[in-house]
Amino acid sequence: MIIRVQGSGQYRLQEDAVNGLNSLDTTLQEAVRTQDEHAVTTTLIAMIDFVQKQGEPVSDDEIIPSDAILPPDTLTYEEIMVVLKEDGLIPG
Repeated sequence: MIIRVQGSGQYRLQEDAVNGLNSLDTTLQEAVRTQDEHAVTTTLIAMIDFVQKQGEPVSDDEIIPSDAILPPDTLTYEEIMVVLKEDGLIPG
């Protein structure tokens, strides 16, 4: 799976890492459901950190569509809520 982190580039995640990212996405969805502003923000930061540490950076000269896009960690809670989809940030 190819994940783009806005402002940081694209990362290729292996299947076992995708499962970990999906777990974080579920946590994010629950934080949104309960309107836990702190948990939403910290979980998004954890997702970005996870992708950057577990993923392999995609070369800048390689053009690949992203399967999912994570917003930058500089967004406010209100901005995060605007970009979230009903089923989270990660498809599936």
